[in-house]
Amino acid sequence: MNHVFVDFENVHEVNPAVIGARSVSLTLLLGARQTKLDAALVEKLMEHAATVQLVRLTTSGKNALDFALAYYVGRAVMADPTGRIIALPI
Repeated sequence: MNHVFVDFENVHEVNPAVIGARSVSLTLLLGARQTKLDAALVEKLMEHAATVQLVRLTTSGKNALDFALAYYVGRAVMADPTGRIIALPI
């Protein structure tokens, strides 16, 4: 399985081909100040809700989203040690 993690504070666009792609789980991490998403992106995410995880931080601080990203990557590695991890931005 491919696990894709997107730091949406720094990467503001997600390739629609990744969402719902075979053997891909997508985790989209949103910062506390990010309160709006593009409707087309939300529709695409909802189409593939079984393979998409939306993580919204409620607090902000220096590197808060980076720490959350590291946590979720660690969880994915523990659950799927042979999986491929892709974190954006790289």
